[in-house]
Amino acid sequence: MPSLQKGRSQSFLVLAIIFVAGAGVSAALFYGLSFIDGNTDGVENVVSHSGGSPNEQDTSVSESEPSEALPTKPNQKKPLTLEEIVQLGGPLERNTALHSVLTHAAEDQVLDMLETSRHLDPPAHVQTQAIILQRLARINPQSAFAQAKQFDRPRTLPLLTGLFREWSQIDLDEAVTHAATLTGDRKLAALEGVLTERSDLTNSAHREVARQLDDERYAINLITQEIISQSIDEPERVWNESVLEAKHDPKLAEMLKEIALNWVEKDGLEAMDHIIESLDNSLSRALISTAVLREVARTDPSGALRYAMTLDFDPYHDTKYAVVDEWAKSDPQNAFESISSMEQTGRKRLLMKRLIKTWGGFHRESLLESLESLPTELVSFATERVMSSIASGRPDEAAKIVAAMDDDSLKMVAARRVITLWSMRDTEAALDWVLNEQGLESQRSRLLTYLLVRYVRDNVDRAMDLALEQPLEADEIGLEVWVVAQLASTANTGDLDIVFEYLSRVRDGATKMEAYRLVGLELVRRHRTEKAMNLVQQIPEEGKTKYLAQIFGSWAISRPNELVESLDQMPSSEYASMAALALLRSDPQSNQLSTDQTETVKTFLTEEDVKRLDE
Repeated sequence: MPSLQKGRSQSFLVLAIIFVAGAGVSAALFYGLSFIDGNTDGVENVVSHSGGSPNEQDTSVSESEPSEALPTKPNQKKPLTLEEIVQLGGPLERNTALHSVLTHAAEDQVLDMLETSRHLDPPAHVQTQAIILQRLARINPQSAFAQAKQFDRPRTLPLLTGLFREWSQIDLDEAVTHAATLTGDRKLAALEGVLTERSDLTNSAHREVARQLDDERYAINLITQEIISQSIDEPERVWNESVLEAKHDPKLAEMLKEIALNWVEKDGLEAMDHIIESLDNSLSRALISTAVLREVARTDPSGALRYAMTLDFDPYHDTKYAVVDEWAKSDPQNAFESISSMEQTGRKRLLMKRLIKTWGGFHRESLLESLESLPTELVSFATERVMSSIASGRPDEAAKIVAAMDDDSLKMVAARRVITLWSMRDTEAALDWVLNEQGLESQRSRLLTYLLVRYVRDNVDRAMDLALEQPLEADEIGLEVWVVAQLASTANTGDLDIVFEYLSRVRDGATKMEAYRLVGLELVRRHRTEKAMNLVQQIPEEGKTKYLAQIFGSWAISRPNELVESLDQMPSSEYASMAALALLRSDPQSNQLSTDQTETVKTFLTEEDVKRLDE
């Protein structure tokens, strides 16, 4: 490449002449700065146009064109090559020397240096290529753009950022047009270069450029960070200047929140009055007040809660719950005492429940120790919350706590919660606990019903076997009833026949009668009334009347018109009369029958049922 070599020689000759010419000439050519040739082989004092570190990407170079080559004096040192520059002692020295050479390099020389840079060690790539490309951008931005795109990711990203910083100063419209041809992270790198360099543009111009490059959010972030920074010292002024534009723009809500936080931190909660009054949007008030008071609650929870309670006029305000959450995380006992001192209202009860919920999640042992001090109506709720918190991570630990409880009603509440969560992870372990834990003897039968429901979904045969294995006291309802009922309520309508298979295994007596009743009611709910009526044939005579009364009662409430039309199709006049009686007893509440229908229904009543209706 003879022409490139010739151009490089001319450029280096100019530099040599500048060394000899002295400080005055050097100052004129290098923006008032000089570098002095010493006895060392390196460049001792070469000052660039920007003077910045390459890692800071402040790598702008002069737009001056190469000067005419001057004769080189015999004792003038030859200017450093790129390979020599990257070997200099520190980044400032390397940058200074590189800027000095590039300031007077022509396009072909810059391209030659860029090509040379590709063969340097990786650290040298980072230190030199961005600067070289920026100089090329000053001479021929489109050529620089083409060169930058040839680099592989991620090296191309900082190169594009530096390139577009330069290009945006030369020709903003052209820079944006070319940036729009990029995709993904390359386009974002270009956008970063344009917006960080062109801080002189208005906010709306920044957003417009970002919209053209498909990332308005990036521009908004830059704008908001600058505004938030200003609000640290003058929050009231910045708020008043920003709120009119930002309060109706969801994208700027986060900025308003940060300004409000700065204001309250500087002037206290008194600033909240002005903040709330200047927001005419309920949702904005809720979001900003919640964020601010949640932050205040970390240092002044009592004051934050008092202020939050004044915001209840706004239906969107749940700020008080956010404050209670923060207080419960740091000091639940003090939060409890403060809320307990409030007047007895619905709001107080809601705040207490919120406190207990968060208390159980963050300080489980503390809440367990405080159960006796809670209002009676909240003890069960608190027990469930704290056991949920423990059982979700350590169900075996929760099981030990439950077994040691003295209060049977609380033990049942806690045990149900443990079973629900434990069975999701290990059903067999939960079953083993219920069957063998001595501390659950009086609750065992009821607790097994909750587990059997789980087994029905996964293994109905296992559920039925477990239920039938449990001993049955006189007149006691066997657990298999709940297996059959759960199966009936979850089976697909087309698979209901499977219910009758398991129904046949139910033990006789009160258990079988209860099973028939539950299955019959489910059949009516599923619009399978014919099967519900046929089921009566399997019921002992002494139980048929009670079964039919409940079947017709459910049918009359859910679909009265259908039952009216079915009256003349009943197997017997006694059945028809029972159905008519159910319709007439339910209609005063539902008022779904017309006058004519009511009169028709009455014609199906037997004399005995007429008397029952009048009772």
